[in-house]
Amino acid sequence: PRWINHISLRADRPAELAEFYEKIFELRECETYKDDGSICMSDGKVKLLLRPRDNRLYRGLREGLDHIGFKVENLEQTKHDLAALAETSPQSAPRKLTVGMHGKMIEEDFRRCCLGQHFIADPDGVLIDLAQ
Repeated sequence: PRWINHISLRADRPAELAEFYEKIFELRECETYKDDGSICMSDGKVKLLLRPRDNRLYRGLREGLDHIGFKVENLEQTKHDLAALAETSPQSAPRKLTVGMHGKMIEEDFRRCCLGQHFIADPDGVLIDLAQ
């Protein structure tokens, strides 16, 4: 009941990137978020969210992987599972987002993702959002 829902990429020119994925991999635009210029494409199973880069963020200075989104059967149960993992295996616990010089900016940017509801980072710092 948990699966990859979307992959978010940062792009300097999302529309040109969308054309690439459409012509080469036959993805189709499924939603456009005009308020921030994001383009959402899909192969019918997984969404590819193309977000404009944000030069205010250290992660946004370069194009590329922004985060991975997962659909979960129950968001509260997943949060409970994350807390339990942090207690039993601290080395495998999610990394805190709001630490360091850019932590608050990362969290604010993450909240602007139109597809996620809860935001975490894996132990290596790869950003993940969760949605029910």
